[in-house]
Amino acid sequence: MGKANMKKKQVESDFFLVIVVAIWGSTLPIIKLVLPDIDSLYFIALRFTLAFFFLSLIYRKHFARLNRRAFLRGFILGLSLFVGYVSQVIGLKYTTAARSGFITGLAVVIVPFLSHFILKKSPAFSSYLGAALALLGLLFMTGVGRAGIYPGDYLCLLCAISFALQIVLLSKYLSLGEEPILLTLVQMGVVAVGAGFFSLFTNSSYHLNLPTIGVLVYTGLLATAFAYLIQSYAQTFIPASRAGLIFAMEPVFGALFSYLILGERMRASAIIGGILIVSGMLVSKLVPSRNKKIIMDRS
Repeated sequence: MGKANMKKKQVESDFFLVIVVAIWGSTLPIIKLVLPDIDSLYFIALRFTLAFFFLSLIYRKHFARLNRRAFLRGFILGLSLFVGYVSQVIGLKYTTAARSGFITGLAVVIVPFLSHFILKKSPAFSSYLGAALALLGLLFMTGVGRAGIYPGDYLCLLCAISFALQIVLLSKYLSLGEEPILLTLVQMGVVAVGAGFFSLFTNSSYHLNLPTIGVLVYTGLLATAFAYLIQSYAQTFIPASRAGLIFAMEPVFGALFSYLILGERMRASAIIGGILIVSGMLVSKLVPSRNKKIIMDRS
């Protein structure tokens, strides 16, 4: 693949990932509307089950190419996602939403360091600079104060590590030639089965009304099936550190959609935080670096 074509693919990947993050941000307020009516783990199980069957129906022929190696790698990715979602849900019960948002957002800082140790590639200085700006932006957005450590903070930190690990491992497996579709299918299945199993041991609410079903369809098809399929495709062309930085924009879109859907107003500090996060993303893209590399060269 020529340099011009690869550059085009990178720009397209950036654009698609921003769309994915916007979709994820839009789910925050609409899920908040229906969670009182349904158990969190049960909701996650239904969401990923719907995504798995939808993708399986479209890409059923790809299962013929699923071997033990691809399944194992997809299982590891799915396990990372599962741990991330569950620890986030449980952690929210024992800490504030603001602290949870900030700590989970630390994934943007964790990704470059995991990339260094797992991918054996040191991210460009601009990636570290962009991550630092995004971290500062997340601090402004969530308004974390000087209170002591809450029990749920540890689980939220586990969530951040799990999500960062999924981003980095996905880049590694794609660079080794794994199919994005197969990895996505296995990931969806693992989270669906794991959340479904553990929901059996909670005081789950199995009541499904029309609004909840609508949110399940939206999150299952768009925010899960489509989003993780696009993530797997996009990370074929851009570094894990770059993807992690784009994902830091989720609180920005979350705040925007919370205002549009729930009428929640943004504080001045939150606006400053959003500007810093976007600035971090732009810095990582625009600041020149001699060491900047793409994940794989398909020329």
